[in-house]
Amino acid sequence: MSTSLSSRLSAFRLGFLFALVPFAGACALTRPPLALVTPEEASLAPAPVVRAADEDLDEGPIIQLISPEADGVYRGPFPIRVEFRARPNGEAVDRDSLKIFYRKIWDIDITERLSDYMLPDGIEAPAVELPSGRHTVRIYLEDVTSKATSKTFSVKVQD
Repeated sequence: MSTSLSSRLSAFRLGFLFALVPFAGACALTRPPLALVTPEEASLAPAPVVRAADEDLDEGPIIQLISPEADGVYRGPFPIRVEFRARPNGEAVDRDSLKIFYRKIWDIDITERLSDYMLPDGIEAPAVELPSGRHTVRIYLEDVTSKATSKTFSVKVQD
């Protein structure tokens, strides 16, 4: 093969690879929506009527639900964004105490399912999918002195 032809083929291959780089980067940044609960879990009986022991706790860190809007109605994937911070004059947040429960006839621990979306100061999942129906989630968090806070929110998903 002539040097000229070999050089042109090498340049073509190099150009082709560089053309793919933006495409590969975009693919790496785009994740499919997170299926937070299974259809089988969603079809379980709802959690029992709230009792005094089930009420949210409010002595530990601040848990602020940014998105979704509590009691909101959604179609298709939606973002989840939650922020955690110490109370003014409070103790530091104990990230190891974080638990996230899907509330049904019994609580289903879904903390691990969101582990890829954990931030130092909260949770940020850009696209979460849930089956149609009403879904209730409880977030539980302590500070380093074991003072606890929990926040429960519900959303409705329609087809």
